[in-house]
Amino acid sequence: MTLQSPVQSKHLRAARFRNAQQAWKGLRRKFKKYEDAGLITYKKVLGFGGFGIVQRWTLNGSGDQSRDRNVAIKTIIRAHEQSSIESLQREIWWNKRFTGSEHLIQLVDLPQEIMDEIGDNINNEECHGIPIMVMEELGLGTLYDLMHRIDSMIDLNPSLPEDERMMEYIPTRVLWGIFLCLVRACIGMAYSSSHPISKKGQVNRETMDNVPDALIPSRLVHCDIDVQNVFISEPTGLEDKEHYRTPVVKVIADYGCMVQWDDSWSYNKKSHSLWGKNAYKAPEQFDPEGDMNVHTNVYQIGGVMQDLITLGYVPFHARLVLPRNLMGSQTKFMTVGCRLLEYGTYKIEKDWRNVDLGLRELVAGCMAEAPRNRPSLRQLEELCLFRIEEMERQAEYEEVIAEEGLKPISNTFVPGAPPPNDSYRRRYPQGQNEPNSLVERFFKEYFLEPWEQGDKYSSYWADDTRMPSSSSKGSSDQMPGKQIVSEPNPFVQNLPAQNLPGPLLGQNLAGPLPGQNLPGFSSPAPAPGAAPMPGVAGNSSSSSSSSSSSSSMPSFLPDDLVHFSNESSA
Repeated sequence: MTLQSPVQSKHLRAARFRNAQQAWKGLRRKFKKYEDAGLITYKKVLGFGGFGIVQRWTLNGSGDQSRDRNVAIKTIIRAHEQSSIESLQREIWWNKRFTGSEHLIQLVDLPQEIMDEIGDNINNEECHGIPIMVMEELGLGTLYDLMHRIDSMIDLNPSLPEDERMMEYIPTRVLWGIFLCLVRACIGMAYSSSHPISKKGQVNRETMDNVPDALIPSRLVHCDIDVQNVFISEPTGLEDKEHYRTPVVKVIADYGCMVQWDDSWSYNKKSHSLWGKNAYKAPEQFDPEGDMNVHTNVYQIGGVMQDLITLGYVPFHARLVLPRNLMGSQTKFMTVGCRLLEYGTYKIEKDWRNVDLGLRELVAGCMAEAPRNRPSLRQLEELCLFRIEEMERQAEYEEVIAEEGLKPISNTFVPGAPPPNDSYRRRYPQGQNEPNSLVERFFKEYFLEPWEQGDKYSSYWADDTRMPSSSSKGSSDQMPGKQIVSEPNPFVQNLPAQNLPGPLLGQNLAGPLPGQNLPGFSSPAPAPGAAPMPGVAGNSSSSSSSSSSSSSMPSFLPDDLVHFSNESSA
């Protein structure tokens, strides 16, 4: 490996910015006529990297019934490279395939006057010039932005009056809602429409309800799902029950790495199709002969959820694959999400140990090393919907208890009571359901207002004589939040699983979660004093797996799980 000197690195950064600057100027020239005519207005650069640049523009509404709309316009930086042109054309082609999907980013038409004159290169995968892609721009940013904002509030809150402090974690019920959006996006990729143009202008919810069991999903692999490629929609006030407390999360921007995997490809072509960021790659993405399929996308949304649960990330050099088992089951499975589940003497010391155990188990299952041990899309959708509805009913029941003035069984838990003063920074212990007021508080603090972030290069784009300092970057390689492990440990891979070092020190709150039992999905007995949910019988062992009950759900782990011996725990 050849290391670059500081001088070489400086020249590389300068050349990269100059390329981005030329692309910036090209787009401004392209649309200047229409900007002068009041059809479209330039706002700022949303981001740029070694491949492309994305600008925010506003489509100016006309008439009383029309309103302004922000869009994201993307073009390539290295216009002289045919491979860059083909890559953006491929991305446009993939975007069109998902037309009408509720949880996948959609292309947007520019005003007809613009399309009539220069539309040949806009959203056209067969154009002969420099392609331009116009997409919907979602004002709440990415999940990366959400994590960064929460991380900033953790540092800022101590200096603020108590009534101005914002929440320092994502509530469990919001996490479930985001997870369901990610699952629906994966369904949309696996079962995309054969006639996508006919879906234009529609909003179709991706679901397995109408998918026959015999229908084989496409082997469409995104390859690059992470918190920086998942966007949050601004609430419109017209959301249905599914997005009443969690906005629509749109997956997944950046289709440039997407592939329709084919086992008949040559080894060389497979090797050159293993794109993506190492820290988020599924194990099979490191092997040209690996089993690339729908389960690869499932693994990557598991990685996204792990980041949201922990508000941190696991760098590639600290990645572990260790055995875990579900509560009530002795069957072990190897998972990269091992840090989410306690095992042996490994205990989670941080406050996120109070995130719903069922959610953490499901995410760890998504990140299973063996693809066959990961949950199917149908199982994921069913489990998400079931648990979201269950927790909603529990919260509503607790509000009824409070309104009726009923007394709880004990004083350790008061259903419907106002959240404690420190609930903005400390989760409810396991066994206590988050009240609606807490979820609504997070919604108001993080989802109601657009997250305006300035363009730190705004004074440089039009100035050929100046260059940003070397400390600035067009896009960050550093993930928000704290690393779950602060330093790599080269010996940990060879230690027994029970000796896995715990995460950084933090709150240690114990207690199980209430709710119905799901085979292969933990929902332990409620905490002492917790009010039972209407229609929920007493809890028994979570290993119960009666499939005849209409309320029971399938295990997300198959029956043919590998049983690991003690020797395989390294």
